[in-house]
Amino acid sequence: MVDLISNLADEILGKILSLVPTKVAASTSVLSKRWRNLLGLIDSLCFEEPEEAASGSHRFFDFVDKTFALLSESPIIKKLSLSHIPTSGRDDDYSRVNRWIWTALERGLSELHLHATPRCHGVYLSRELFTSNTLVKLTLSGEYALEVNRVFLPALKSISLLSNWLDGPNYGRLLDGCPVLEDLLITETHRWALPCCASFVESASLRRLVITVKLSDTEDTTVFKSTKSCVP
Repeated sequence: MVDLISNLADEILGKILSLVPTKVAASTSVLSKRWRNLLGLIDSLCFEEPEEAASGSHRFFDFVDKTFALLSESPIIKKLSLSHIPTSGRDDDYSRVNRWIWTALERGLSELHLHATPRCHGVYLSRELFTSNTLVKLTLSGEYALEVNRVFLPALKSISLLSNWLDGPNYGRLLDGCPVLEDLLITETHRWALPCCASFVESASLRRLVITVKLSDTEDTTVFKSTKSCVP
């Protein structure tokens, strides 16, 4: 049987591997010598720790570390999606997550999607990560928490905050540092908590604002939706 896929150009194979989960892409390196060095050509990374993974296991974090090491010569990373199970008290895990994000930002990252499965009280991102000239789309969901002094995201156009640990002051600083923000989605799944932006939304560039709160265990309700600029 003729292997037509292996005869494709490296650039095309890199694009194909960018469309599948990174664990699958990495597994192709054992197929043949032809595939061994193709991982360095992918520009989209997707890491997802299984929900059934044992809490405290290093296997997932070790795999992501090894993958980034293999990508040391990769010139660009356009998209990073990371879904993991945080472990309370494991500061080393948090520093590794911050290091992965920082590495991707240095390679011109434009899309960042982060999800931490709710098993602990907040995963804090390094404050230095909120300065990027290339980031266009940001999603933070689950137990990710924001504590920022300075935000400079001049290219960011879309933010999705899904049940995050985010208070009013940090929320305000986040919006102030995004001068071209067009799309803001906020979802709060804790029935006892108001959305972080309940007090104010101020942005001359904003075109779409959607706020959703959870009223019961089975019902989500969109309490506000606007497609006009939000100005004082």
